[in-house]
Amino acid sequence: MKKLATLKAFFSNRGCPGSALLKRLERLEMNQQEMLERLTLLDTALAAVGTEVTKIGTETGSLLVDVQALKDALAAAGGTTPEVDAALAAVEARLAGIAASLQAVDDLVPDAP
Repeated sequence: MKKLATLKAFFSNRGCPGSALLKRLERLEMNQQEMLERLTLLDTALAAVGTEVTKIGTETGSLLVDVQALKDALAAAGGTTPEVDAALAAVEARLAGIAASLQAVDDLVPDAP
C-alpha cells in the first residue's frame, strides 16, 4: 500500500507515460480489496456452516443414543406389535439416511493432517 502511494505521487502527472501503469495498479489494488472482502465473507459463511455441521453431528449422536435406548426398552418389554416394529424400522432407516448424508458431506472435505 505504501509503495502504491509512492507510485501515485511519482506518476501524478496525467501526461506521464506511467499514468496508465498507475491506473492498472489502482485497479489491482481495488481488486485485491474486493477479493479480501469476498474471502472474509466466505470464511464467515463457512464458519457458520461448520457450526451447523457440528450441531447436526451432536444431535445425530443424541438421536442414536435415544434410538438405542428405545430398542433396548422394546426388547426388554417383550414382543411388540407389527406397527411398532414398522415404526422402529422407519426410524432406523431415516437415521441411516441421515448418517449417509453426513458421511457424504464429510467426504467432500479432506481430513486435517
